[in-house]
Amino acid sequence: MRRSPLLIATVLTLALGLAACEGEADLDVDASPEATVTEATTGTETVTATETETVTAEPTDPQATPSPDGDVSELAFTDCDADRYTIGYPADWNTNEPDDLTDACRVFHPGEIETPDQPQDRPLHWAASVYIDAVEYERATEGDGPNEELSSEELTVDGRRAHVREYRSTGDALVPEGERSYRYVVDLDGEILVIVTYSIGDTDYERDKAVLDRMVTEELSIRR
Repeated sequence: MRRSPLLIATVLTLALGLAACEGEADLDVDASPEATVTEATTGTETVTATETETVTAEPTDPQATPSPDGDVSELAFTDCDADRYTIGYPADWNTNEPDDLTDACRVFHPGEIETPDQPQDRPLHWAASVYIDAVEYERATEGDGPNEELSSEELTVDGRRAHVREYRSTGDALVPEGERSYRYVVDLDGEILVIVTYSIGDTDYERDKAVLDRMVTEELSIRR
């Protein structure tokens, strides 16, 4: 039988199309290590679905959070013996060497202690200053002149009357305007023991207040 050229061309076209489809079906699926390939057959079609793997990073151990300013409960303290008292202070701080103007255990500071040129500047720049003043306790309770009083509390220290007050300076004395001070005063029967810190200088005022609280309420012993 003589076949029509048109029929022959149509058959060849269909054959080539089927071959092309079979070639595509034989192709390998290039799945990355992070993907999972799933094949599902529905009727005569094969559907390939790729699920992307979600990788969750393991959380790293958080770094130790520094203690906030004011928390000195874990600090190691050491003692300093003066003539009339023993007082504890942070073990990694420094204390002054006695000289012609300053007795032992009067200055405590985390950095180097350099003697100021003017004696009246001695208490201002250190983390903690301790000194005895020939003032009656009752007079010392009258306040601190024109400075603004921020807080005041009465307490007992080693069996003696005491108070602690915080001030903001008005600038009318040695302390510049706006600077704060935090001061304990302890009755020594005709004299007072003063333990004070200022917001002046290269130091941490809030930390130093907390250190003073511990120095006075837990680490102070008065002999006479």
